[in-house]
Amino acid sequence: MDLERNFTKTLATAIDQRASDLYLLPRERAYQLLTLTSGKLELIAQYSLAAGQQLISYLKYQADMAVSEHRRPQTGALRWPHHQGAPIDLRLSTVGDYRGQESLVVRFIYRLTEQYQLMVPDQWTTLQAACQKRGLILFAGPMGSGKTTTMYRL
Repeated sequence: MDLERNFTKTLATAIDQRASDLYLLPRERAYQLLTLTSGKLELIAQYSLAAGQQLISYLKYQADMAVSEHRRPQTGALRWPHHQGAPIDLRLSTVGDYRGQESLVVRFIYRLTEQYQLMVPDQWTTLQAACQKRGLILFAGPMGSGKTTTMYRL
């Protein structure tokens, strides 16, 4: 399909630009495709309502989500092959709106390098020890501060 091929190219471009999120949001007569890169939301493309729903169904299928469910919120994940080497993990979330249209948010989870470190040197050891105990660990901080990266690393 041309739609899927074009979307795959768009996804590769977003990954090359190290986007943190990708949004496919319904509007009055079309779907908008937006990326969040370095805290800036940018409109990438617009699709007809039918094409937007087709893209959402395609990604839901790839992430082993219920393609026929459009009303209830869903989450899923998949590993997306990337042309520059290591695949990228994608975390998907969908939710329906009052008009029966579904929106999709894709979070890009990039592979960690060995240079990954926290602000306080002993913090990593403390976090690893806390993960061996029972209870809740709360991660809080501004966007881009490394909350998701830390949780995936743990």
